[in-house]
Amino acid sequence: MLIEDLIDKTLGYSHLQYIKEEILLQLGLNNTFGSLSEVDMDDVMSGYYVGVETDFKNEDTGLMLATAEDVGIFLRALNDGSLFKEGEQKSILQSTFTNIQVCYLVIKALLNTTKK
Repeated sequence: MLIEDLIDKTLGYSHLQYIKEEILLQLGLNNTFGSLSEVDMDDVMSGYYVGVETDFKNEDTGLMLATAEDVGIFLRALNDGSLFKEGEQKSILQSTFTNIQVCYLVIKALLNTTKK
């Protein structure tokens, strides 16, 4: 994917290495992996999407794999802020709120122009 290539070029090394060092190891996520080649296939559940017959278990789509426990740890860290460095969570929330406000104002302006 383009974003992965951009991150790799910016860092000078693999984005997966960055994720592992900066997030996975910091949170103790020892059962989260960057590709199918890193896991025992007997330990991987089959995945599916409603309406699609293909079993995605053996398809290396570039998505990460994790145990339910690791996902829970990650979500807890995301929610309680321990995933972020000092000030990052506040900054992210403020920029997200600002973006929501801008979208609201644009939609409101568009609705007002169509009513005339």
